[in-house]
Amino acid sequence: MRPEGRLARRSHRSAAGGRGAPGATAADATPRVREAATAPLYGSDVAGGSDDVETLRVLEASLWRPETRFDTAHMERVLAPGFTEFGRSGERYSRDACLNAPSRAFEAELPLRQLRIELLGADVALLTYVSAVSDGGAAVHANRCSVWTRTAEGWRLRFHQGTPTAAGG
Repeated sequence: MRPEGRLARRSHRSAAGGRGAPGATAADATPRVREAATAPLYGSDVAGGSDDVETLRVLEASLWRPETRFDTAHMERVLAPGFTEFGRSGERYSRDACLNAPSRAFEAELPLRQLRIELLGADVALLTYVSAVSDGGAAVHANRCSVWTRTAEGWRLRFHQGTPTAAGG
């Protein structure tokens, strides 16, 4: 695995599976924004994790790692039924289109720049960040957002969007 902060090889055109604490008060139910950790990622085995922020960070980064992005079983677990993506290109992609897309070589910068995770409720999270992706030429950047929902099977990606931006986001 490559060190974090470097470009990791990818093959695809775009990015695109605990309840409140016991004794939590109504104040605890308000949305929270927290900068995500930038510790190295060591795979995508996050089943049953109690730290929602870390689980979501690892799942989102898995979309930019070839060993998980092209693992059909992993992506079927991650992408929710009805998943939709609006890619950086402006194209709209369905779950099936993402699962069946042909691969092509590209590089994505990890960890994800300016990653923020906002827990909108016990079972919904909004992730925003800036992606830096290259297909052998200059890196292109996009403001990204993902909506994740918790299901009985774990966190699932419901929606993703990439909007072109300048290098700094």
